[in-house]
Amino acid sequence: QKFRGYTMKAALFLFLLICSQSGFAELGAVAYHHGPFDVDVLDKEDLVVLNARGENSSTCFLDSQANYTRFSSRPDISCPVRIYNEQLNADNVIEVDLDVDVVRKIRAGYEADVAPNLGYSTDDICYVDPYHPDKAVWDDEGVYKSNAKWYSLRSEKTYQKYLRYVEAFGLKDIFKQTWINSDEVTVYGMFFLVRSHSVVHHIHWDWQAEINTQLITFLIPIKDIDIHLAYLDNEENMQQYEYKVGKGIGFAGGFMHGTDVGHTDTDDVLFSVYLGGNDPDIFDFWQASSADELENHMHPTKGWIRNQWYGHTQICLPKRAKQVESNSTRGRLCLQ
Repeated sequence: QKFRGYTMKAALFLFLLICSQSGFAELGAVAYHHGPFDVDVLDKEDLVVLNARGENSSTCFLDSQANYTRFSSRPDISCPVRIYNEQLNADNVIEVDLDVDVVRKIRAGYEADVAPNLGYSTDDICYVDPYHPDKAVWDDEGVYKSNAKWYSLRSEKTYQKYLRYVEAFGLKDIFKQTWINSDEVTVYGMFFLVRSHSVVHHIHWDWQAEINTQLITFLIPIKDIDIHLAYLDNEENMQQYEYKVGKGIGFAGGFMHGTDVGHTDTDDVLFSVYLGGNDPDIFDFWQASSADELENHMHPTKGWIRNQWYGHTQICLPKRAKQVESNSTRGRLCLQ
């Protein structure tokens, strides 16, 4: 298992190294990647599914001749490469209507499970700070580029609680055998994204273009949002998608996006859901790409598991310190 992990890390490192040499271009301060399925002209029909396959490839993934590791071993698979969204003029992105009553339940869950312990982990919630001041890459001459924080679901009990809400939206049925080429869709992980400050566009993809539509990030605003989503359309122009309660946005491989610039006096809160198929190799790819975000997640065949990339390394920041009054530890600050 360790050998497999090292092999995957080496493959990802090699892929990124090759891309850094030949596959990226610059647009101002924005880096973006031209996937092998990029074309100059697309039919402007709403949500056109292009089932074209990559050269030398008959699976949902490109083969090694395209500098990418082939994870799927099924030659019979035919899956969508691009789904065009005419309204947003971008590929592999979809807006979905959501039941507002279910959104309210997610917000109530946030108020009970996360809000009382902002800045800390609990037994059920894993707190990660990707923009911590110690991480110089996110610091811009002493100014935080963003104060975004991640609060992922740490216990299976909490995961199951929020999974019921995701299933109530019907997200699995929306993406099963349409975007995700699988008989079953698994919610790999979920977390709350909390932030009130962003000064720099960090335009990125969650999944490179070669992943096609097999992994999906789905964002759900649980309250009115002030700082919205910036993205690059098919002409590589910066656009803004406005979050609305009752609307969710999902995106897959190659969709270039990032938090827009802005500031708000109260926290914006988004609920983020990761969806993928029941192929363990697709899960392994997802885990390698998001290993620093979640301590635990749902494997499509093994069930609820610990993050295998980091092993016993601490991912979550500490729990809240509290006063412990006793004869031996009066006034001492102890971690829960």
